[in-house]
Amino acid sequence: AGLVGPGAQGRAGRGYAAVARGALWFRPCGPGDVGTCAALEAAGYPADEAASPEALERRQAEAPGGFLVAEREGSGVVGFVCGTQTAADGLTHESMARHDPGGRTLCIHSVCVAEEERRAGVGSRLLQAYLRAVPAALPGVASVRLICKEHLLGFYAAAGSVTGASRAGDRSKAVTSWPAFTRFTAMGPPILPGR
Repeated sequence: AGLVGPGAQGRAGRGYAAVARGALWFRPCGPGDVGTCAALEAAGYPADEAASPEALERRQAEAPGGFLVAEREGSGVVGFVCGTQTAADGLTHESMARHDPGGRTLCIHSVCVAEEERRAGVGSRLLQAYLRAVPAALPGVASVRLICKEHLLGFYAAAGSVTGASRAGDRSKAVTSWPAFTRFTAMGPPILPGR
């Protein structure tokens, strides 16, 4: 079996491994992936809640360590998670509106998976990979937070071993009753305040 996957052709013997057809892997989002992520965002969120393509471009450019994609061999990008850092204590519209590279809290903005990949464990695996990557990608982050709709509480709790939940603060979206999760440990080494 030869090497398969993006750019694998002609790279045998140079540290590249074979990728099974249909395999799923996770990698940082590059600038060329943002258009696909924007399409997934538009398909996955109501129009008044979806991030604009410009917002996703800005997040990828300003906070690349907080942007991970799931790629399926033969299909391309099939999901993503993105977030930005804040120094604020809580999740508010203001705290999530801009990236603060010195912020110790990572705010997850989006977790999106292509329709045809949903309910197959892709979202859970993507979120777990994201949380495992945080300590190396963003070593100053002490906690990871997100807000979600009530019906997704179980998904986030199962995928990320969420340690606490509370009501979100001031949120400019139409939905005002989104719970907020705070995660203080990742799969693997703990992310602790002061580290």
